[in-house]
Amino acid sequence: MTTQADLLHVPAAEPRRPECAPTIKPVTFRVHGLPVSQPRTAARSFFNPRVGKHMAHIYTPKGADLWKAQVAHAFREASPQQETIAGPVILFLRFLLPRPKGHFGSGRNAGVLKSGAPMEHISKPDLDNLEKAVKDALKGLAWRDDSQVFAVVKMKDFGQPGVWVRVAGAESRGEILKFLL
Repeated sequence: MTTQADLLHVPAAEPRRPECAPTIKPVTFRVHGLPVSQPRTAARSFFNPRVGKHMAHIYTPKGADLWKAQVAHAFREASPQQETIAGPVILFLRFLLPRPKGHFGSGRNAGVLKSGAPMEHISKPDLDNLEKAVKDALKGLAWRDDSQVFAVVKMKDFGQPGVWVRVAGAESRGEILKFLL
């Protein structure tokens, strides 16, 4: 039976793989503004009279373009001379979203959090789609391809809207533990 300690154990003499050596130092930055999730691709059907058939046009709505530009700009400001990571990437994302007005009291209790208000952000937007928008923005800047991201720690929380991002290259499993702890 495998225990949690076995999963986290890193052998002392783990071989180093030169192709996975980190090419950049860890970068931590904050993007201010309301996080926007990556919209799903959409399709539109139309009749093409030249061909005489119905056709489909598949596209990605432009909803997250401004947010992705803000993320890319914040990364460039945090690491102006950084190269892209060639090997494995570890990513930490902490999305901060505003609390709804319904979480607060009214009258004398305006500004006081209701006792029944949730402490965790468990409503929309979806965490995976928020992550996709950030990963799309950093592709080509922090790393070459999204497939390089092998470890992600992500969460939604209440706070001043924005996202905290930490990107690091990793040369071994042990780097994950250093990164997280």
